[in-house]
Amino acid sequence: MKIDLLRSFLAQHLPVKLYAASNGPLRRWIWRRLHHYYNAGRLPVRTRLHGRPIMLNAANPYPFILADAPHFNSGLVAAAASLHRHLNRPLRIVDVGAAIGDTVALLDNRLLQGIASYLCIEGAVENQPYFEFNTAGIAEVSVHFIMLSAKAGDIPSLVRHHPGTAMAAGRGFVQSQTLDELLVGCGVAGNCDLLKIDVDGYDGEVLLGASKTLSKLQPLVVFEWHPYLLHLCGNDHRAPFHALAAAGYRKLLWFGNRGPFSHASEIPTDAECDWWHDFLIEKNQPMGPHFDIVALPPAFECVATDIARAAIYPG
Repeated sequence: MKIDLLRSFLAQHLPVKLYAASNGPLRRWIWRRLHHYYNAGRLPVRTRLHGRPIMLNAANPYPFILADAPHFNSGLVAAAASLHRHLNRPLRIVDVGAAIGDTVALLDNRLLQGIASYLCIEGAVENQPYFEFNTAGIAEVSVHFIMLSAKAGDIPSLVRHHPGTAMAAGRGFVQSQTLDELLVGCGVAGNCDLLKIDVDGYDGEVLLGASKTLSKLQPLVVFEWHPYLLHLCGNDHRAPFHALAAAGYRKLLWFGNRGPFSHASEIPTDAECDWWHDFLIEKNQPMGPHFDIVALPPAFECVATDIARAAIYPG
């Protein structure tokens, strides 16, 4: 695979250093120009993130996101670490929206021997070479390239809304299945301690299609709630909360999309959900305000405070 060497150099050596020093108009201008140049790339980029070599698809902004928000995904890391301590054994992770394998690389780096296995699901088959490169050498990783939804059938195809990711809002249609069906077919229906979902506007649909998994296994769930992408995909912004409530979940921990812990709540009422939805839609901008939410089943509510305290706050 041909690599963009100059942008690979930029991705590895400049984002954090330049952003940390971008407190003056000239430095901010340099930062913006280099970021603009990086975004115009058309070839894959190789860099080093999470303690290992990482291959990125062209213009994937992940290194710049980490520079801009170094505590990105701190809620996920805190949830996995706290659950690992609580169970006192390695975790079995189901990663829906595995993308290029960055979540696997992140958790492998942060939890070391704390993960027993990763079952990954990704809808964009073009991410396969990146996923395989980025997870090479990590034990017990499997991946399935398929779309998930609330019920088996045709759903809109993927369309990229920025270089790093895609949403199911295309004009064509692709076949999908439910997470419940996939886990049974994999023979691992009893193997899920933590379910992470990040599928850009389809998280609620995935949860609706995981009712048996949620009810029987009661995994800790980490999902993205992005009202603007939900709107673009034509999905119900209340759906994830309805699916969780139906499975007996009560407590939520809300993390800002840049990483820090925001607040805790019970499952919101429809009126509360509508208020947050309208507020975030009004405030939306590219990659704008949304939440990563940790949903705790009753058996794991005891680790809520530990997760909130373990999450990294901006300094």
